[in-house]
Amino acid sequence: KLFTAKFINGVPTVIINSIVPINSQYIKIIRNTNNWTISYSTDGTTWVTMPTFTHTLTANKAGVFAGNAGLNPQHTAIIDYFFNNQQRIEPEDTNSYAFNLTTNIIGQGNIEIAPNKAAYTCNEQITLTAIPNLGNTFTEWTGSITGNINPTTLIMDTDKTITATFNQSIIITSSDLTSDDFNSCSLNNIWTFIDPVGDGSYSINGTNLLISVPSGTNHDVWKAGNKAPRIMQNINNTDFEIEAKFESTLTAQYQMQGIIIEQDTNNFIRADFNSDGQTVRMFIATFMNNTPTIRFSGLVNESYLRINRTADNWMIYSSGNGIDWTLRTDFNHTITTNKAGVFAGNAGLNPQHTAIIDYFFNNQQRIEPEDTNSYAYDLTTNIIGQGSIEVVPNKAAYTCNEQITLTAIPETNYSFSEWTGDITGSTNPTNMTMDSNKTITATFNQSSNPVIIIEPDISIKSDDFNSCSLNNIWTFIDPVGDGSYSINGTNLLISVPSGTNHDVWKAGNKAPRIMQNINNTDFEIEAKFESQVTDPNQIQGIIIEQDTDNYIRIDYYSNGINTKLFTAKFINNIPTIISNIIVPSNSQYLKINRTGNNWLVQYSTDGIDWTTRPLFTHSMTTNKVGVFAGNAVLNPAHTASIDYFFNNQNRIDPEDTNSVPTFILTTNTVGEGTIEVTPDKALYSCNEQIILTANPSEGFSLTNWSTGSKVNPLIFNIADNTDITAYFGLSNTNISVWYGDNQSFGDIGTPQIWVNILGNVNDPSSIISLKYKLNGNPLKDLSIGPDLRRLGAEGDFNIDLNISELNNGLNTIIIYATNGNNETTTKTVSLNYNNANVWPDSYTVDWSNVNNILDVAQPVDGKWEITGSGIKILEPSYDRLLAIGDVSWTDYEVTVPITIEGLHTEGFSLPQSGNGAGIGVLMRWNGHTDDPHPGYQPKAGYKPLGAIGWWWWTTPTTANIQIYRNDGSLITNIPSTPQYNITYMLKMRVETQGSDAIYRIKTWKANETEPGWLASGTSVNDVGHGSFMLLAHHVYATFGNVTVTPITNPSIMTLSSESVKGSKSSGIMALSVENVVPNSNYHSIVN
Repeated sequence: KLFTAKFINGVPTVIINSIVPINSQYIKIIRNTNNWTISYSTDGTTWVTMPTFTHTLTANKAGVFAGNAGLNPQHTAIIDYFFNNQQRIEPEDTNSYAFNLTTNIIGQGNIEIAPNKAAYTCNEQITLTAIPNLGNTFTEWTGSITGNINPTTLIMDTDKTITATFNQSIIITSSDLTSDDFNSCSLNNIWTFIDPVGDGSYSINGTNLLISVPSGTNHDVWKAGNKAPRIMQNINNTDFEIEAKFESTLTAQYQMQGIIIEQDTNNFIRADFNSDGQTVRMFIATFMNNTPTIRFSGLVNESYLRINRTADNWMIYSSGNGIDWTLRTDFNHTITTNKAGVFAGNAGLNPQHTAIIDYFFNNQQRIEPEDTNSYAYDLTTNIIGQGSIEVVPNKAAYTCNEQITLTAIPETNYSFSEWTGDITGSTNPTNMTMDSNKTITATFNQSSNPVIIIEPDISIKSDDFNSCSLNNIWTFIDPVGDGSYSINGTNLLISVPSGTNHDVWKAGNKAPRIMQNINNTDFEIEAKFESQVTDPNQIQGIIIEQDTDNYIRIDYYSNGINTKLFTAKFINNIPTIISNIIVPSNSQYLKINRTGNNWLVQYSTDGIDWTTRPLFTHSMTTNKVGVFAGNAVLNPAHTASIDYFFNNQNRIDPEDTNSVPTFILTTNTVGEGTIEVTPDKALYSCNEQIILTANPSEGFSLTNWSTGSKVNPLIFNIADNTDITAYFGLSNTNISVWYGDNQSFGDIGTPQIWVNILGNVNDPSSIISLKYKLNGNPLKDLSIGPDLRRLGAEGDFNIDLNISELNNGLNTIIIYATNGNNETTTKTVSLNYNNANVWPDSYTVDWSNVNNILDVAQPVDGKWEITGSGIKILEPSYDRLLAIGDVSWTDYEVTVPITIEGLHTEGFSLPQSGNGAGIGVLMRWNGHTDDPHPGYQPKAGYKPLGAIGWWWWTTPTTANIQIYRNDGSLITNIPSTPQYNITYMLKMRVETQGSDAIYRIKTWKANETEPGWLASGTSVNDVGHGSFMLLAHHVYATFGNVTVTPITNPSIMTLSSESVKGSKSSGIMALSVENVVPNSNYHSIVN
């Protein structure tokens, strides 16, 4: 909006308050005595002039400003120029500013500069990190910056020169770590393979080490111990620098690969790459007596690891190319090093993984060049009788330990008998490991019952789908009723939606398919599938039918890791599996040859080189044939794209010769708004699907499309030149985003795995649909409150964004609300996310100095407001939550004043709310889950958590102090009913004890002396780390200033006998201790 107001003695009068285009950038003000004219423009050329107004003013100053109001969002105004139009600067911006940075090194090391540029603009901020070489330490900066802070920042307001000084460290002995490039056919005897679970394996292929873990079994490196298979070598306890390269890709959640450095199996360092299911992360932790301390956890999609040890200082780096390295963490840790090596692992759902390690180097003794040895083994095959041998892969020479598959394929009237040579027996196909030159012979015997040849069937019609409609030779069959098909001019597309089963198995053939009638004779058919199966149990292939209970299925499907070729025959709906093998993921072609009762299946990646599967026999009367798409188990959506289906006796050659018509889409708008077109193209092919998303401007809504539809987005298949208009009108829908249209997260650290965008939507005619879109991705549904859990009031919403979905930097969220008149209104929220920070473990919040809640905390649920006495929950309901801290925090203590003003009695009548109310602190929080309440949006599960320390009211007049554990049990439950409008202090502490944790709590009136701990207890197999949250559950209250203190393990002081006063055997015994540290906590243990 363009806003103009005049102020007389501080009293405003609004002159202009008008909606203008969102890209308006220019303002022009013309004064003619007491007449004032305001104009605005989007380009500085075409101006819109507002009505002139009069105002008497003695002008003394003029300038530009930035501001905010309401929820006071952050804003930076960027001003290009401020001109007196009688004296314009033309051309503008003629001066150039470019400052140079000169760096120097004294000693052995280098300087990392971010950003690293040839020249810098004025006041550009850069970060300098001094990185010492092995055996050196950073000492100081001199020049334009002095001191020893590392890394340090520098403002480029002139040319700068800076010098980093490094001094040589004292190294007692050199490291005896041995480098290995795995350039052999067996593992070097410096290594020992350790397999804790007993199902891991390793192999060497001549250039790489491969360590494998199977699916379904846990091979984690965590509190339960190091279960990962690994190779380890003995090392001495001195300084070193090691480097490893991993050539395997991490795709499934909790696959992992990395380096282990051991003192023993309970005390070690883990540095690795792992997958969260969407991207790759780097994780670094130290373990003392199997208790981990997280040193780093962040998004790092790289493959090289480097670890530098200098005495007790550890610096760990990563790289994407082995040249440019990034320091990920720098910490001190005392350990006596005895072993080092590499590992592969898994966790969570425990997916299969094979880590491929190119090399493991002691950087003082690198192998350069690596992989100089060459291994090449020959395979010789012989034939006795009539037949052939298919070799996969078929190569002139093989690397060491390469596995091959041999398939004996008999000619007509012959059958396979046996293998002789380096493999014996009759298993067909058979596998062989190429660890030397090999010779093998396949013997075929003549059959006693020769096959009678039948003339090929030319009744099967070829189709290259080079049209805009389906040829009438085909019939579309849709057993479930939700499948679909379309033609785009070159391909047939058959689609199945997610969530519904379309399997071809014992329950019948539920797959949507197109089928044509055929004769019962010999034939050879071929189909090309241009879609790939990637999600588990996506399926696409060919069906050959006698009837719906008797048929053959030949198809490609995915198991989530590999693409497989599956063949089965069905007799009265009872399947017999013929073949189920892994094939290349880019396999697209299927060929089926029928000769009498013999069936031969072949597959190919290019339609030229074919791999033949073993012949099988099956008697059936063929009546129909066609192609299908399907899914199973988790039932993912899938669209099979079929390029052609050919009778090879009557191929269409060349295919797709018809010119496919193209169509033009024209979009128009009436009113304030825009149309997003997906895909946005000049020309569209026939039946191509188009998605039109109407994005109304602020204060407007989509009233309807020119088609008459009000649905947004509008989805249709284009079949002609099309002209569509979106009509926008003034909106009655209000979308309120509580913490502003511009929000920032991660500037201090990461308190949970979710970012929450909270707000409320309302419309006089009701809201029937609420969705959102993140960064242009597909729309997702939002729940609308109340839901008796996290969405408290009518119209409340909570967009829970997993941080793995976010860009590091700017993200755009568009909220779409559709009212009862099917009119759609949008709201755009800009979210800036920073994934590089870790919340300081010593932390305070003084609410009197806070303007924006997001600067100091993250609202997880509810509408919070800063007041003169703290932060207040405005609308009590289920679990109003405010998160502070970092997911990496472990041992800490929280102190916060709480003033309770009353109870929200609705909680006592809702089983979902525990039939009560509570207020306090939740410790070791990582984010909502589906446990124990699946199926909610936003997620409503609160496990795992550390513990909740709070007052809990079982009736409106009776409360207890409780510590509630993750397993749902109570550590303590002490009667204590606080008074309203009295400020109480609540202090809670968590300390790690092995894999468990000790929680303590105390409360007292703020005007009284702090007492000792009221209660404490142990939580077994604790979650181990996490932030904390201020929690108000159906309570009206205000939280005061927050103080967080990290807890370190206390030192043990042994008292001499002189410190003990009184009898040591009975009665009262007094202990006196000298030289204590003020404001510290001490524990006494008397034996």
